[in-house]
Amino acid sequence: LVLETSDVLQAATLPPEVAPPTAPPGAPAVSPAGPPPLGTLADLERRAIADAVEKSGHNLTRAASVLGIDRTTLHRKLKKHGLHNARA
Repeated sequence: LVLETSDVLQAATLPPEVAPPTAPPGAPAVSPAGPPPLGTLADLERRAIADAVEKSGHNLTRAASVLGIDRTTLHRKLKKHGLHNARA
């Protein structure tokens, strides 16, 4: 049972078992907007592909396996993200 005097629930009025956790003393403050954005889905996909290719030593068969995709799909995604010539 939650008793609220306004139309919007406030974290302070929630019972402890459902209230959001509070930061321990001395912890860095998090902005009210939440953590920084992770980027778009395309950004996340590009980073995951680049990381897998790098960690596999540019072995695309192994990178595709780690990503759980077919090697031809990896080639298409490398081209899509401009990573097809990204050999370091």
